[in-house]
Amino acid sequence: MPARPEPLESDVQRLVFDLASRGPTLAREAGMHPTDLRTLVLLLESDRDGRAIGPAQLAQQLGLTTAAVTSVVDRLERLGLVRRQPSATDRRRVEVRLTDEARTSTLGGLGHLVATIARRVGTYPPRDQAAVVRFLADVLDITADADRGTAPER
Repeated sequence: MPARPEPLESDVQRLVFDLASRGPTLAREAGMHPTDLRTLVLLLESDRDGRAIGPAQLAQQLGLTTAAVTSVVDRLERLGLVRRQPSATDRRRVEVRLTDEARTSTLGGLGHLVATIARRVGTYPPRDQAAVVRFLADVLDITADADRGTAPER
């Protein structure tokens, strides 16, 4: 009989599987394809970080061709969630930007889920909140490493 995972490992496993399974549901509830939702998340991250992002960078981060990203951006543009604009630094380049509608709608169910989690963590003592922030930063670093194919730290 295989060894049972430790409680922390089991909880992390449940969290990862639960969040992974929510993506398609959240996308469907928002009336979009899961790739569209992932694109909006990438654009929200770049917007938050003050970085411009173009179709080629989106393609690389999504693991799609630039032609596929063009279709995604076209769909999101029709929904009023993104706009294409010329780069401020390179006239040959196009950037994909979120619209105010995308920022204020907070992406429907995803925004609600994020706000609910943030409110709950906000009730924790400051020391515990700091531990949650550290944990989330570590999880994001580990998943980014996995996406790049680099070995996680042991």
